[in-house]
Amino acid sequence: MSTESKSMEELAEESREQEKKRFVEKCATFQREIFRTTEVKFRELAESSDNFRDVDVEFVRENPLTVRILRYLTEPILSRDKFSEYCDVGDQTLGKYEDYEDDTTPRTETAEKIIDTFEEYRNESLLPWLEIGGLGYHEYDENALIKKLQTAIAYNIATSEANTEYRNWRATKQHDAIAGELVEAGFEKVEVDGVEDLEPGEYETELNVSNEEADFAIRNYSGVLTLIEAKMSGTEINFRKRRKEMVNDYNDWTEDRSDARIVAVIGGVINTNDVETLQETGIRVFWDHQLDGLSEFVSS
Repeated sequence: MSTESKSMEELAEESREQEKKRFVEKCATFQREIFRTTEVKFRELAESSDNFRDVDVEFVRENPLTVRILRYLTEPILSRDKFSEYCDVGDQTLGKYEDYEDDTTPRTETAEKIIDTFEEYRNESLLPWLEIGGLGYHEYDENALIKKLQTAIAYNIATSEANTEYRNWRATKQHDAIAGELVEAGFEKVEVDGVEDLEPGEYETELNVSNEEADFAIRNYSGVLTLIEAKMSGTEINFRKRRKEMVNDYNDWTEDRSDARIVAVIGGVINTNDVETLQETGIRVFWDHQLDGLSEFVSS
C-alpha cells in the first residue's frame, strides 16, 4: 500500500508503533554497551588512582572516557556544559573526550584542569574515604564500596547517555534515508557556502539559509529550490516544539525566497493535529518510514 492510499491517522500510528519498538530495542542496546564500557573504565581509573586519591594526568590523557566518570562523581553532578565552563575547556573539546568512538587525547594542561575541577567539586558522600586523611581504610570495606559505586555510576551514565546516543543514531538514520532518496533520483552531494551556489541537480546538507539551518537544500534540474527539515520525536510534546520551529523556519525562508518549496520529513510519535498545522502553513510533509514521492516531488 502506497503512502498516498493511507490516511494521515494510519501513517501516524505506523510511525508511532515503529518508533516505540525501535527505541526499546536500540536504546537498550546502547545502555548495555555503555554500562559495560563504563564499568571497565571506572575499575581501571579507581585502580590507577588509589580509589580516586590521586587521579593521574597521564591516565586521563590515555583514557579520555574517564572525563565522564569524573563528572558523575561531582556534587552536584555537573553537566558537560557546566564542567567545561568550570575547568575552562571548550564544550566541543570535552565532548570529544566523552565520545565512545573518538580517540582524541587531551593535552596535559587540559587533563590537569579536568582533574582540578573534579577535586574541587567531588562528591565526598560518594567517596567518604577521601575525608579520612592519611588512613587507607576506615571501619567499612573500602573495596566493597568502590565496587558498589562502580555499578551505580556505570548505571547512571548508561541510562543518561543511552538516550543521547539513541537520538543521534535516530537522526542519522533519518538523514541517511533522505540522502538515499536524493542520490537515487540522480542528485549529487556538493559542498557550497550558500544556496545561491547550488547548481541544478545538486544538494547540500546543514546549510545556513536566512540564518536558519536547512537539513537539506536541493536545486532540481529546473532550478527550483527545495529546503528540507528532518525532524523525529519520541513524544507528542517534543514534536509540538519541533513543529513550532519548522513553522518559524518556513516563515523566515519564504520571506526571503518566496519561490522556495519547504518540506518536512517527520518520524516518531506525532499528533496528527501538528501535521495538519504544518500542511496548512504551506509545508509539504513526508513520513520517514515511507518516503514514497519525496524524490519525485523534489525533482518536479
